[in-house]
Amino acid sequence: MSGSSQYNFSRTCFSAVSGPDRAPAFEGTRFSVRHVKSRIHNGGILITTFRTSLFAGSVALVLAANGSGAVAAGSFDLANEAARPAAAKVKAANQSLETVTELLGRAVTDRALRQDIRAVIAKRATPDKAVTFGVLSKSSSLRQELVDTYRDTHRTSATEAQSAVDELLAGLPQSQVSVPVRFGSWNAADVAPLVAYVPVGINDMDLKTVTAYDAEGRAYELDAWKEPQQPVIVIGPDETAAHEPSAPSATKLTHRKSNQALVDCYNVRLEYVRLWNDHEPWALGMAETMMVAKSDGVWFKDQFPYLEMDGDQVWPRLSLGCTRNDVRFYWWEDDSGSADFDLKLGAFSFGVNMANDDDLIGGRQLNYSLFAGDSEDTTDFTDLVQVTQ
Repeated sequence: MSGSSQYNFSRTCFSAVSGPDRAPAFEGTRFSVRHVKSRIHNGGILITTFRTSLFAGSVALVLAANGSGAVAAGSFDLANEAARPAAAKVKAANQSLETVTELLGRAVTDRALRQDIRAVIAKRATPDKAVTFGVLSKSSSLRQELVDTYRDTHRTSATEAQSAVDELLAGLPQSQVSVPVRFGSWNAADVAPLVAYVPVGINDMDLKTVTAYDAEGRAYELDAWKEPQQPVIVIGPDETAAHEPSAPSATKLTHRKSNQALVDCYNVRLEYVRLWNDHEPWALGMAETMMVAKSDGVWFKDQFPYLEMDGDQVWPRLSLGCTRNDVRFYWWEDDSGSADFDLKLGAFSFGVNMANDDDLIGGRQLNYSLFAGDSEDTTDFTDLVQVTQ
């Protein structure tokens, strides 16, 4: 079995590891499982190693035919004491995200706030039409409107509302506010859009729906992969750094050559790339497509800012270096985050740290003889095609 699945921690499965007194910390927590290896064991399926959106480690599960799970004793590779606060932190962060989203959904009935939000985001001028939550708070009436909305909906004093909102905002993970679709057609003077949030602790490829709120506090489940026909304000993980002027671009190479004399080597050129699947839900905006290429004389790692949506194509016509052996390529959609594992193609390491949330498009090893002469060679990564020379 391989791919990605969803499971729930139950009191039984957690108790099997650390006792019933620890179970409530994880009970009912959903987590995604990726890169699964498995074998049949005692009439069930034993998952031997995998990565999850909840733990940075390996867990062994025995799954019954009905999909229920029980954790095998001693299967956690990490300390349970470290795992428990991590799960609690994820849960608290999502609670803050949901509450702030509902408040903002009510608050955007204020025309001045809507116009402020649109103006600040327009200045950001990124493909995602995004700005960090902190910048938006400082550049608009957002914080005060949230306080006023909290006071009105909870019937509290201004002081109590201020304290409650401060606590909520302090509990938010690093976030951005964006209008990833229909921004150009959004008439902020007249239209109060839905406000949605992207939860933390789940890989974006496993995201099926996003919760959005309207001006009355009503919740809606929006398809995470089908763009809505109206603008939606989205609070999501901060990906604005990928679009800063200092971020690498396809026109600014960062490659190094081997110290060995470059004799009898072939020049490696990237001529053309087409992206078929951007691996990014609409709520997270445009994809951040990355590639690394490596051999004895090639070291290239860069983001391609114009490979952002399904069907995008670019003609980089870049020289990546000169090689005397096979060149390995790897493409992925970068979601930033922690350094959870080393990017490898088989046993070969690229020396690139990856986050569990990054979406791997795929890697290939190209024989160095393909780079001899002027002929072009097409490599299919299923979700992406590249042409080299």
